[in-house]
Amino acid sequence: MPSFPRVRASGILVEGGLVLIECQRYDATHWHWSFPGGKLERGETLADCLRREFLEETGVPIEVGDLLYVCDRFRSRGAQMLDVSFAVSRLGGGVQPPTREDRRASGVGETGDARTTDGIVDVRMVPASQLKSYGFSHRVVDLIERGFPERGSYQGEFHSFYDDETESDDDAGAVGGDGGAGNSDAVGSNSSAEDGGEAGSDGDAGSGFCGG
Repeated sequence: MPSFPRVRASGILVEGGLVLIECQRYDATHWHWSFPGGKLERGETLADCLRREFLEETGVPIEVGDLLYVCDRFRSRGAQMLDVSFAVSRLGGGVQPPTREDRRASGVGETGDARTTDGIVDVRMVPASQLKSYGFSHRVVDLIERGFPERGSYQGEFHSFYDDETESDDDAGAVGGDGGAGNSDAVGSNSSAEDGGEAGSDGDAGSGFCGG
């Protein structure tokens, strides 16, 4: 039985007004946009966890900077997680979305038929002003655009802080939803991925399409 509580680290990388986000797809119709990150493994520091997750999911080596925000995350089955976000900066290299071979290795087929919950299928830099169309909350967009005021603070319940207030949630996961893909479904149309993204971005599944 896992120790209580579990911890997830996430990183927010901002360069020239662009923000790095990733898409985790569970099957052909359920996916989710989030900031890169994942579950802390035994023996890891939070910084080690973030460096590993960024390399695995985005191909970007990073330096971990200031602590940004701490939130509680609750899931419908009673599970609880502590989410800790940091500002990060790129040390070099370019963003490398997972290849077809990467998708197969993670258990996600070419059509997105997820056999695990760790299916990162798209990674991109987007203008901060467009994050709301990917399911991020107005509050998070505002904080990013203002250079992270209130950094190092406790922000309460994760989804109340990060997610678009127009969306609902019943199985807490990473930030995001609609993905700006022109699909009206978002976080509220939720697949029940078991403890979504144990090894990856640890997110809810929204309905729509990403990647491709």
